[in-house]
Amino acid sequence: MGRRRVTDAWAALRLPPWVFLFSAWPWRALAYLLTSALLGLILVPLLATTIFLAPFWGILLGALERRRVRLLGGPPIASPHVPLGRHQRGAWIGVRLGEPVTWRETAYLIVATALGLLSLALTLFGAITILAPVVVMVEASRRTLTLNLWGDVWVVAGPADALPLVIAVLLAVVVLVYITVLVGAGQASIARALLSPRQEELESQVARLTLSRLSLVEAFESERRRIERDLHDGAQQQIVALSMTLGIVELELDEAAGRGADVQSARRLVATAHAQAETALASLRDTVRGIYPQVLLHHGLDAAITELTGRLTLPVTVLIDLPRRLPEPVEATVYFSVSEALTNIVRHSGARRAEVQAGLSERGVWLEVTDDGVGGAALSSGSGLRGLSERAEVFGGRLSLTSPSGGPTTLRIDLPLADSRGGGALAVTGF
Repeated sequence: MGRRRVTDAWAALRLPPWVFLFSAWPWRALAYLLTSALLGLILVPLLATTIFLAPFWGILLGALERRRVRLLGGPPIASPHVPLGRHQRGAWIGVRLGEPVTWRETAYLIVATALGLLSLALTLFGAITILAPVVVMVEASRRTLTLNLWGDVWVVAGPADALPLVIAVLLAVVVLVYITVLVGAGQASIARALLSPRQEELESQVARLTLSRLSLVEAFESERRRIERDLHDGAQQQIVALSMTLGIVELELDEAAGRGADVQSARRLVATAHAQAETALASLRDTVRGIYPQVLLHHGLDAAITELTGRLTLPVTVLIDLPRRLPEPVEATVYFSVSEALTNIVRHSGARRAEVQAGLSERGVWLEVTDDGVGGAALSSGSGLRGLSERAEVFGGRLSLTSPSGGPTTLRIDLPLADSRGGGALAVTGF
């Protein structure tokens, strides 16, 4: 059997002495003890002069301690603090003072100050305990010494007493090593107890992150709709007006030709411009439809997907069974997932037909896009499918792809419509 791997200072203390004393753990504990003593020297005057800032010093010390405690092994300590974005920095003080972990860090600040002074005292005591016998041993090896320990207790040490002094020094070193590791491991355990995240804090961070990602998705969809409106009401209407103006010019050229004027060259130029305007209008309409189709906004998913598949040369069967409208971000995710999947089918699969199905399950909405193409598709083969997978994860959903060589290929997306913790952030809306 191989030697058991030692992962922390407590486990190291249970090793046989001849293994423990020659391992790296005493040196790691000594480094931890010395830095604790240094922190104690810094914290005492700091707290004496700025006690009202104790919570903020606690936050800084907590961040440092979560890294320093790694010297004594054990799993890393994650920060329980809620991460804040740039736009939330103005609320940093209020958020931090409202977090329970800030006050646990403040408590640890007081504990660390006391333990730092204890570490300092232990360091000085250890140095004296080891150095004093060494000095006596060196002097006694040269001449006979008469030492007064206390009161009427006198000790005579000469060259013949060197061996007992060496043994005493070695025993003192061994005892101090064990004390050092015990004190360090004890402080590290206190740090873990006070600075580690609680289960409810982890859940709060997950919920906050999820809501933040959902807010980003909703903002993205809102921006999509704004761009679509701007293009529809702005550039698209201007191109329509231009096309109408060119039509009027053509009528006037017809009248001029009736009066005998030579308008053939102008007619060709106007016809070319009119064709270019129509092409630009068609292209812009496709772009607007791709950004956020109006039919999705006003008529829902079934109509939007039917309209989407109607523009394809590939026959697509659409089976949508959704008795009520979905939340807009979810609805948009389903629509653009279908759009991306059908685009990949047309470009890469060689399929003769495809099928789109969607419906509601007990947990949420599901979508399947199937084709009879050559298969061999993979999520890692393109950024489009990876993007759909990441977007599904934002809602707590998942994307799966089955595509054996030779087909068929099935893309499935499952999206929850309500927060699993009962928050109802994605509750379904009715008509």
